Amino acid sequence: MKNCGDSFVGRARDIRYGEVMKIRINKAACVGNARCAAVSEELFPLDDDGYIAVEEIDVPPGKEDLARRGARACPERIIVIEEE
Repeated sequence: MKNCGDSFVGRARDIRYGEVMKIRINKAACVGNARCAAVSEELFPLDDDGYIAVEEIDVPPGKEDLARRGARACPERIIVIEEE
């Protein structure tokens, strides 16, 4: 498991390796840096105030690297990525 915060969400299958990726976000701890969204607005949508809009994300196949980069970009470390 890759931990980039203290909660996680979402599910996707990496067809190449048969892995499932889950992402969870501790939305209440978001301070609005928006660095995750700068990596991928699709995976890390923001609300009208610039805070993360979701707590769970299903990572589509082929977007796993973007999910990892978005999690690493969060200075608050509130994004957790779990790969099964």
